[in-house]
Amino acid sequence: MTREERLKSCRICTNRKLNLQKGLLCGLTDEFAAFEDDCQDFNKDKVEVNRQFEMKMAAAGDGRTGVGMDYKFNKILGLSVVLVGVLMIIFLGIGILTIIVLLYGGFTLFRGMSQEKIFLKHQEESNADSKADE
Repeated sequence: MTREERLKSCRICTNRKLNLQKGLLCGLTDEFAAFEDDCQDFNKDKVEVNRQFEMKMAAAGDGRTGVGMDYKFNKILGLSVVLVGVLMIIFLGIGILTIIVLLYGGFTLFRGMSQEKIFLKHQEESNADSKADE
C-alpha cells in the first residue's frame, strides 16, 4: 500500500496529526502510517468527512448562482437553458447569443451531473459505514 493510499484513510481519522515538516502523521505514534490493509486504530471523523463532501460539492457547483450544493437544481437549470438554446436556434438561427446560451446550459448540466456523482458516492460510503456500525 502506498503512502497516498494510506493518506485517504488518515485524512478522515480522528487520530491524525499535522506536522509542518513531515506532513500528516498518526497522532498515536507521531510517525507516518505504516498499516498494510486497514488501520486497527482507525476512527472516522464524521465532521471532517462532511466538510470534505461539502467542499467537493461546492467546487463542482456554481458559486455565482448560490446553488453550489443542489445538483438536482443544476441539472434542471442546465436542461432548461439547453432547451431555450435549441428553441433560439429554431426560431432565430445560429448566433453568438445562442451559442453562449447553449454553452452555459451544457456547463450547468455537466456541473449538476458531477455533483450527483459526488453525492451518490458519499451516500454509498455513508450507507456502508452505517451497515458496518450495526
